[in-house]
Amino acid sequence: MKDEMMQDKIERVRAAVAATPKQKGVRYPASLRREMVEAAHAMKAAGKSWSSIAKIFGVGADTPRRMCEALPRGAGFVPVRVVPRQPLIATKDFSLVSPKGYRVEGLDLDQVVHLLTQLA
Repeated sequence: MKDEMMQDKIERVRAAVAATPKQKGVRYPASLRREMVEAAHAMKAAGKSWSSIAKIFGVGADTPRRMCEALPRGAGFVPVRVVPRQPLIATKDFSLVSPKGYRVEGLDLDQVVHLLTQLA
């Protein structure tokens, strides 16, 4: 099913490119560029070369590669999930180990800071 959808997309791109006047520096509509980029990424992932992708679309040899660089995969809006803010540092159960191996456990952050300033 997915292959059929991709083949349909490729055919739509080919038809739209064929309907576009042939001239150097032609600007394709944004919707066509997006479809071309999606199809090109899929074909590239399947192992096709940029030149073979260009031949399939009926465009210049560098066109698919340049479009994919200009409009990378997944470009545009993406869903965002907002999560509650978590504290950056836990406030209990710090351990302090000295270079000579002395260990102090069960400190909170303020106690660690105080102990380090006293030792400095």
